[in-house]
Amino acid sequence: MRNGNNQKYEHAFQVGLMGIDLASEGPISKKQGSSYLFNYRFSTTSLATGGDANLKYQDISIKLNFPTKKAGTFSVWGLGLIDKDKYKAEDPSAWETQADRQSGENRMDKLVGGITHKYFFDENTYIRSALSATYSKDHILVDQQTIGKEIVHVGDIQNRKWDFIFNSYLNKKLSSKHTNRTGITITGLNYDLDYKISPNFGLNTPMRQISKGNGKSTVLSAFSNSLININRNLIANIGISTQYFTLNDNWSIEPRLALKWIPINNHSFAIAYGLHSRRERLDYYFVEQETAGIKKTNKYLDFSKAHHFGFTYDWSINTNLHLKVEPYYQYLFRIPVEDNSSFSIID
Repeated sequence: MRNGNNQKYEHAFQVGLMGIDLASEGPISKKQGSSYLFNYRFSTTSLATGGDANLKYQDISIKLNFPTKKAGTFSVWGLGLIDKDKYKAEDPSAWETQADRQSGENRMDKLVGGITHKYFFDENTYIRSALSATYSKDHILVDQQTIGKEIVHVGDIQNRKWDFIFNSYLNKKLSSKHTNRTGITITGLNYDLDYKISPNFGLNTPMRQISKGNGKSTVLSAFSNSLININRNLIANIGISTQYFTLNDNWSIEPRLALKWIPINNHSFAIAYGLHSRRERLDYYFVEQETAGIKKTNKYLDFSKAHHFGFTYDWSINTNLHLKVEPYYQYLFRIPVEDNSSFSIID
């Protein structure tokens, strides 16, 4: 989120068909340059319909920014939301699809907050660090009506998690031609998930345990990246990134490289390559399957990976017109798939 106005107060009030919106920003101390930013939204659909609306929500966000003379700049920020969604089954005479027979309720609670600090050691070196926590709770209930007007529970999905995240990077201009940024991120995952779903979400079949797990894990990642002006016409961006997942001891090392060539003024060409890996959502790792009486999970699922190749042509035609053309090629591999199926985890 951006910083609030540190010189004057500004306020806004908005009313629309979906709800109301309140916003305010301004200085906390004009002398110190500190500021606040605040926003709150509330759904009025529940008021207009007597509480039977399909969609109910409210959210709040805030950011406080405190520059100091000697200790750097501190920012405190937060975001919270509550979201509810209800839907009813159609009248049996209107059934055309399986979804028409279903009713359900979704509830989502989210909360995130943290503190960020930026400190300049000198004009060429600064460090930026952040410590944050996120809370998320989702609960989805789905019922299905049979032709005999019986109600069958076909979905009960609960997912609750706390994440604690610390990241920090050091940015240093080593010379007029070389700037380096090196950093780390530590993510603590606390999770409790319980997925019960009827096969194909219906067919009047009782629910089965699809995924279940609770505990703690950690993700450690680090990177280093250098921007080097080789000469007046050639710029290199060289880096490496790595991550390690304690749940299954998977790790990766990912090189990155980009070269930018400026043959004449206002024209440049660039090529880039990067290896990227992705950790999947936690619920995928705890999907259960029973084979020959033995329960198996996806706990040891490796990172999904991709080679990225890019090419860029950049032309500053004049002060008011700019052209950028950027084709790319992406090669995906080690993508988890479902056996004997066309389904993959990225579908």
